[in-house]
Amino acid sequence: MELRGKNALVTGAAKRVGKAIAEALAEKGANVAIHCRNSILEAQKTAEDIRRRFGVRAEVFRASLDRVDELERMASAALKRFKTVHILVNSASTYEKSE
Repeated sequence: MELRGKNALVTGAAKRVGKAIAEALAEKGANVAIHCRNSILEAQKTAEDIRRRFGVRAEVFRASLDRVDELERMASAALKRFKTVHILVNSASTYEKSE
């Protein structure tokens, strides 16, 4: 499947699995909307790395996905910037840190 020029929104893309998915899509030529909740610095670094390595658009969108107002704001902002989203990957997760 040709991904060059397509736009992808990847939730939880600041680090771990979501980051790897965003990088794989970018490597195939997709522009990437990188979602994060708290990991804004990691998300910004991921976006910078993707732009530098793959030459595609990569932008960060912050939202708590359990809040409808924030989810709607993020979706609206992503659509405003990218015009359309062709690919949606829901990779965000929650977990409890062990002590």
